[in-house]
Amino acid sequence: MSRRKALKDWGGFAGSQYVARFCTLVRGFVVAKILGPENYGEWLALLLIYDLGAYVQIGILNGMDREIPYYLGKEDEERAWAYRDSGFTAVMGMGSLFLLALVTITMVNWGRYDDLTRFALPMAGIAVLLQNLLFLHYNVFRARQRIGPISSGWAIQGFVNLLLSVPLVILFRVHGLFIALVGANVITFLILQRWTDWRFRIRARRDEMKRLIVRGGPILAYLFMEVLLAQVDKLVIVALLSREELGFYGIAATIGGLLRYMTASASFTLSRSSSPTSARPARSPPSPTP
Repeated sequence: MSRRKALKDWGGFAGSQYVARFCTLVRGFVVAKILGPENYGEWLALLLIYDLGAYVQIGILNGMDREIPYYLGKEDEERAWAYRDSGFTAVMGMGSLFLLALVTITMVNWGRYDDLTRFALPMAGIAVLLQNLLFLHYNVFRARQRIGPISSGWAIQGFVNLLLSVPLVILFRVHGLFIALVGANVITFLILQRWTDWRFRIRARRDEMKRLIVRGGPILAYLFMEVLLAQVDKLVIVALLSREELGFYGIAATIGGLLRYMTASASFTLSRSSSPTSARPARSPPSPTP
């Protein structure tokens, strides 16, 4: 990758992150104003399921982030696409199991849960499944050093979520936010499909899946601990304080989060600028949809 292309990709990706985060900021203020701090706090509390559910892939995406660029750098496309398809099969399978688990929990506890929780748990599972599908596409785009579709995807996801959230929250309150979350992921996926020149295939090879877990598992464990530590304050608020206080905290955290995306964007786009065979891990930026 040339220095000019690296800087162009970095600028485009950093810009997309700020577009997405600006949409999240506007959306957060508008939605908090409509719902009030208590109901907004309920949304943030339930959203933790979606945030933590992104880790049900147990490191396979991180393993793909290492293996696919490595074999592309060796000009072994057959092997690279074998890992792509095995990773796709495993990630979507685990996402489906996560969705099934949430549906089962909801059905078992139907009488104990309120209407919002009964609706939110399955919707969060669907959103996680769709988000992992987006991450799979981003993974392959990045392995092929195509940062443009990734940048556009993040910006589109944040913008569409903003457009959907406001009318839906007016009509359906917190339920509407989960509908908007799923809808934004679906629309982003459909747009990404127009830019792909490949199709994922089902490939259930145990040895390849195991290799991806071994390669990506330690990276995911590190990132999960980092995210868990970053979320522990919300968990404490959920456990000990009111939903209203969580709502106020969430608005403040959205503003503070804007300050750290310039360096994260540089890491994401430049991690393979020296060689496609380096296969150095780099985290995906957080979703712009909370």
